[in-house]
Amino acid sequence: MNLGPLDLYANAKVKGPGLMKDVYTVGRDGCDILVPYDHADVSRKHFTITKRESLVYLEDSSTFGTFINGARSGKGKKATLKHNDRISLVRPEYKGFVYMDKSQRDAMNFPKDIKGKYAISRVLGKGAFGLVHLVFERKTSRRFAMKAIKKMANTKYIETEVKILRELDHPCVVHMEVLQENDRMVYIVLELMEGGDLLGMLTPYNKLNESTSKLMFYQVVLAVQYLHQRAITHRDLKVVLAVQYLHQRAITHRDLKPQNILLASRKPETLYKVADFGVSKNEDDQSVLKTYIGTPHFMAPEILSQATLTYTKQVDVWALGVLLYLCLFSSFPFRDAGSVVKGDCVFPEAKKSVLSSAVELITALLVKNPEKRLKVDDILDHPWLMLANALVVLSSTTEDGEIEVRILVG
Repeated sequence: MNLGPLDLYANAKVKGPGLMKDVYTVGRDGCDILVPYDHADVSRKHFTITKRESLVYLEDSSTFGTFINGARSGKGKKATLKHNDRISLVRPEYKGFVYMDKSQRDAMNFPKDIKGKYAISRVLGKGAFGLVHLVFERKTSRRFAMKAIKKMANTKYIETEVKILRELDHPCVVHMEVLQENDRMVYIVLELMEGGDLLGMLTPYNKLNESTSKLMFYQVVLAVQYLHQRAITHRDLKVVLAVQYLHQRAITHRDLKPQNILLASRKPETLYKVADFGVSKNEDDQSVLKTYIGTPHFMAPEILSQATLTYTKQVDVWALGVLLYLCLFSSFPFRDAGSVVKGDCVFPEAKKSVLSSAVELITALLVKNPEKRLKVDDILDHPWLMLANALVVLSSTTEDGEIEVRILVG
């Protein structure tokens, strides 16, 4: 059996070796695996892991609690551990360990060099063209997201994403750490965004409040502006700082949507990043884009219209408008493709007066004619964003995974 470490309390480094004995103790004094002394709430012997034949179980001996996948175990009680169970000490939100069954992990179909460098854990989600796993770098215990993509059917999209990720360096764009490949597969190791994607925060019964929407939107626009300046069109975008960054690099995302906006944490004030560049595109200043790519709900009318065979990076601006509408009103602005092509956007009457400035911005983003549509460089100067007098401080991710985001409202 193997106990794979997460960073404990975000700043303590606890190493988790492969477990070779049948019994291991974890605590802050006299245990096989030691937790730093400065965490007084951790008991001298916090819990014990025991292997008996094919079963592995945890026995809780702590005062302040041991949690398995967020549920309290209970002092003196035993619980069977399964592959990828998450073990937290003192509080369920504190990161402790993840139990990894070596036999199951070794059975996973990954090359030896990948498994030698990374301990591969659970599936985090599905990208455009492959599964994304949580992995631990063996030497440092650092956590990453690793995307595994088959080469045969997706060569074009792999080359696009890798080429773009290598060029990009911005706090609102997901960073690529390592690229490894063989004859059949490409493995892209990316920074891990703990908060999941924006879609997880949006349901038919849940919308973002105005201040959270403003913080999110501001960051995504910066990223898109940056991409567009690098001649890259995302085409499925959904956030402002990130979009601004993309546009500055002449990159059109072409697939801006909540699934492609990742969160550093589930807290309202967090760092948002644009991801998934498999359908993005580099473009020259005078170029037009011709392929039919993106998510239908976020497609601009010039993409859907049969009369228009080409389009520009303004398709990302349209997607930003749809995204902001969705966050504030928890619904889409258009009923179907026909209403998109006509530009028939309807706002809820009850909300129009309360969010009048936001409605003005969305209206400027959802202009049918792309030439008259608001430019990404002008979005950040709109009164809706300026009214908050917001100062956003985005620092790089620290060694302990902390991200500073401060909002000062005047």
